Amino acid sequence: QCLADQPLALNEAAVQEWVSRIEDLRAEKRFSEVKHLHRALLIAYGEAGVTGEPLLDQRIHRRLGEMYLATREPVLAATQFELALRTGSRDIFLLHKLALAETEAANLSKATEVLDRISKVDPAASVRSAEVAGIRGRIFRERWKQTGAPDDLRKARDAPANEPRENPEETMIGWAITFLIIALIAGLLGFGAIA
Repeated sequence: QCLADQPLALNEAAVQEWVSRIEDLRAEKRFSEVKHLHRALLIAYGEAGVTGEPLLDQRIHRRLGEMYLATREPVLAATQFELALRTGSRDIFLLHKLALAETEAANLSKATEVLDRISKVDPAASVRSAEVAGIRGRIFRERWKQTGAPDDLRKARDAPANEPRENPEETMIGWAITFLIIALIAGLLGFGAIA
């Protein structure tokens, strides 16, 4: 009886099963059920009486983080991405997801720290990835929303243009969309000279 109450061992087959369950929720667009699935996972593999979440597997934590982002739970998403990064701290894609989650949670200083981590791992990451380059502009835009400082709005507008790109078409499309959105916001708020 006592062994039946012990947490299960998380082996490769179990990881694949839980990844499959998370992917099924995503495919069926049942994002709201992620908390229930997450709780079931912790009950099955967590240790009773231990505070904090156990480190399970990078694949599970990444997928849970993505699901929490989809359900607009950025704090929970950031926790999952941090756990995933414990097994691969130099993973630029996970670092980008963490920066995104911190930005959506309005933790802009943490998001900026994560961007600095990305730059240390790969100084050319913002040249190679439009997503990494774009998050910097988004952080300035979010900072502007908090402070209303026109300088932050200018930095948000200029951030994509200040990042050299390997693919010029990607640069122009991303920069044009970002510029148009920020120019529209600036125009609506009476900052016409900014655009």
